[in-house]
Amino acid sequence: FWPGQTARVAHASLRHAPLSGALGLLTAVVAPGLLILLAITLCLIPVAALGAVLLLAAVVFGWIAIGVEVGNRLAQVLKWKLHPAASAALGTLVLTLVLDFIGIVPCVGWLGSAIVGAIGLGAVVLTRFGARTYGEVPLPAPPSQPAAA
Repeated sequence: FWPGQTARVAHASLRHAPLSGALGLLTAVVAPGLLILLAITLCLIPVAALGAVLLLAAVVFGWIAIGVEVGNRLAQVLKWKLHPAASAALGTLVLTLVLDFIGIVPCVGWLGSAIVGAIGLGAVVLTRFGARTYGEVPLPAPPSQPAAA
């Protein structure tokens, strides 16, 4: 539905996976505490509820963005021509099924979903919900030459 924003988030999650994962983990640890602090003050309960909805939306958007990349690569390998929405659905389904299958492993199965979720959440935060591209710094303009006398 938002192909440009989703592509930016997927790009950030691939190119900057360690940074995205660290930021996603930090967000997942800090945000619930901050939301609880907001909810303690009775006046800010609506703000805390809105923050919880935004946090959930960020996690889901990050998961779908990684699923889009999985779907694009899967379609490329199988030489399929898919509509972007179909590619996103296929990739998200495959990603979810594979990580749920890994989740069967006792004691460590949750790590796969946690890592992918943290990377996706961090990429959403880095790109501000896909509003800007992360990692591309514009080059400064070359210095102007003085006029010949």
